[in-house]
Amino acid sequence: MKSFRKVPIPTWVLLILVNGSVLCAGFFLFLMTSLNALKSAAIEQTEINLRSFAYSIDNLLPSPPADPDAFVKNLGHSNPLYRITLIRPDGTIIADSSANISTMQNHSDRKEVQQALSGREGKSMHISSTDGRRMMYLAIPAEYNHEKIVLRLSMPVEETVIFSKRTKNSLTLTMALIFFAVLLSSLIISFKIINPINMLQKASDQYKNGNFDYHVMIQSPKEMAALGKSFTSMADTISQNIESMKKLENVRKDFVANVSHEFKTPVTSIKGFSETLLDGAIDDTENARHFLNIINTQCDRLMGIIEDLLTLSRLENDNTAPDTTNTDIVELLRNLCDNMSKTAAKNKTKIEFNSERMVLFAKINPGLISQAVSNLIENSIKYCPEHSIISLDVGEVLSDSGKKSVRIIEQDNGPGIPPQYRERIFERFYRVDKGRSRETGGTGLGLSIVRHIVSLHAGSVVETGRTDGKTGVRFVMDIPLTT
Repeated sequence: MKSFRKVPIPTWVLLILVNGSVLCAGFFLFLMTSLNALKSAAIEQTEINLRSFAYSIDNLLPSPPADPDAFVKNLGHSNPLYRITLIRPDGTIIADSSANISTMQNHSDRKEVQQALSGREGKSMHISSTDGRRMMYLAIPAEYNHEKIVLRLSMPVEETVIFSKRTKNSLTLTMALIFFAVLLSSLIISFKIINPINMLQKASDQYKNGNFDYHVMIQSPKEMAALGKSFTSMADTISQNIESMKKLENVRKDFVANVSHEFKTPVTSIKGFSETLLDGAIDDTENARHFLNIINTQCDRLMGIIEDLLTLSRLENDNTAPDTTNTDIVELLRNLCDNMSKTAAKNKTKIEFNSERMVLFAKINPGLISQAVSNLIENSIKYCPEHSIISLDVGEVLSDSGKKSVRIIEQDNGPGIPPQYRERIFERFYRVDKGRSRETGGTGLGLSIVRHIVSLHAGSVVETGRTDGKTGVRFVMDIPLTT
């Protein structure tokens, strides 16, 4: 048994069907209403005309011995739309403008005649037994030859000016033209709506196929244009997210590769010297101690990498603002420099601390800020030659937005960083001189930790190079006074 798949009906077909049906129904209803109103107006106008003419004839009725039938026929000849009839109280016809009175029926049973005989105006509407047309009758009491009679006038309703065939045809034609004009306008409007929908459908297909560079260009209507802009904005956002995901994936791959490499070097060294000791070198006390010192150093290096990775992971996972306290940053960093001076002195390096303010309070996390600044100073101690000077300057600056910030400048007279590497040095495991970094025991994570700490304080950190033309690094760290 064959199964029939339902074929979706195009939107433009549905719009045409719906609009056409609604317009046809509306047109028919309006036409019927208009024709009924025209009919009512025609009946009212016919009644007015009959009444006016009836009373005029009443005043013109001839006196005996004139022939009333000849008078009425002559009058009817001059006014062919009207039929004039004179009726006795017993219903016999004494005059008629369009028929032979000898062949006419008795009219005593006519509603309008009975009303006129009772002394009031009578009127009715029915099909004439003489010519078969729909007539309006109006009868009034009259007098002829000292006898009460009925003067009755009739007129075909369809023959009035308002309800004439020509008028109905003109009205129908006009309304038909209006109908087709409205239908055409409706179709044009429908296609103006359908076209943007088709454009959005095409955009949807493009995005489904991965082409997020496709932009929807809709000018009108306003709502569709706004929807088109939303589609384009959504595509741009998705495209950016995809690019970000690709970058994150590359970062992840680089991170895995770098971690593997950083771990491999000390692990290889530890394994190599351990095997040497196991092969008999352990019996040589002097060499054994030397090998164990190397193993210990490599273990320290592994611990340093692990601790920095844990610190970096904690900072990256906790993107919320850290717990802060109103801290005198001058005192905090002066004490830090004093504590690190002993380490610097071992490398015959001097640390100088300078502050333009005696005290400078800021809402910071003291532990994190101390860690960030100590990472900078430790790097300078590692890479600077003997008799170098490391300076740390603290002050207050006004940002472009008018907000006050603490500015910390760490500077040394070491080898410095080439301009092309100044942005990349904050990446994890990135080293300008990889060989020398490993010799000094660096993990390649210190500056990345610095940037994360500063970012958590809504601040910024850059390396600008010394401004006095000498070699050396110059890190500028800005932290808002209130975060």
